[in-house]
Amino acid sequence: MKYLNPQQIIDWKERHGKPRRGSDLVFQVSELTKAWDIGPQGETFIGDHVVVRLATILEVFVRSMVGQMVDSSEEVFAERARLLVKDLKLDFIFADSIEKQKFSPGDIVAHAISLSSVDAIMKVLTTLLPDAKEELRTSHRRWTEDEDRFPLEPIIADIDSTLRLLSEIFTARHILVHELSGQRPYKDEDVAEFCRATAAFIEACDWVAVKHIEGTLAFTQTQMQIDAVQALEAAEEEVAGLLTRIREIPGINLQLLEESQAAWEEFCKIDAALFASSAEGGTLHPMLAAEWRLALAEERAESLEELIDSREEL
Repeated sequence: MKYLNPQQIIDWKERHGKPRRGSDLVFQVSELTKAWDIGPQGETFIGDHVVVRLATILEVFVRSMVGQMVDSSEEVFAERARLLVKDLKLDFIFADSIEKQKFSPGDIVAHAISLSSVDAIMKVLTTLLPDAKEELRTSHRRWTEDEDRFPLEPIIADIDSTLRLLSEIFTARHILVHELSGQRPYKDEDVAEFCRATAAFIEACDWVAVKHIEGTLAFTQTQMQIDAVQALEAAEEEVAGLLTRIREIPGINLQLLEESQAAWEEFCKIDAALFASSAEGGTLHPMLAAEWRLALAEERAESLEELIDSREEL
């Protein structure tokens, strides 16, 4: 188990930027495919670059996927992830005590794992998802609008062939980076297959994560708006439930509580209107306002829970 330097994790996150979904990396793979297709056959420089880049994209994606799963609301992933860092003398609580705003338990796990081969990648995925290979075999796009037609056609046509191609990518990358071989570790016809296998694997993994964390994703703006409103209603119900609990706390100043809640509700309306004002009069406006109010409601729920905890400690 490698030593983890917290600052290295922070620096990596700053260089990496905001998390990217699998679709972003699939697009990068398509760009590599285009670069190879338009280049002269047998072009060593382009081919080598594509192979090395594909291995890097796979590693970056799997780290991102692992971090996303560990940090999700599905607590089972955090529990299973402990098996991935069992030899690391660093408890998850570390993320709460140092640089809490800059890295998370998911970041710790994602940077503690080894992903230098397909076997290593599948070992990590199987730890988090015991049936990982079967889930990848049957993984399909999970748009909410298509839910009544599930299961759809799998993204990966042949999981064993795909994993074999990915293994060849990592083997070729190792030779290219660490050896001065007199022969190329791949053939011209391999490069396009490497790209297809990488894109399919990333997309299939991405939808497996969606299945376990979000269930489905909205494809149309109408469904996005419906989902946003439903999520907001659920968050507001949580806030209402917490307020009910607080009103029952002995000695609570009910007048201040009600004034605080009324002021917060007024603030939410105005702040959401400001956030969504760029789309005022358009079809995006209701969804943007609902999403902003959802974020505020989640923050309100956290502060009310802290208030309850503080009173219980007295």
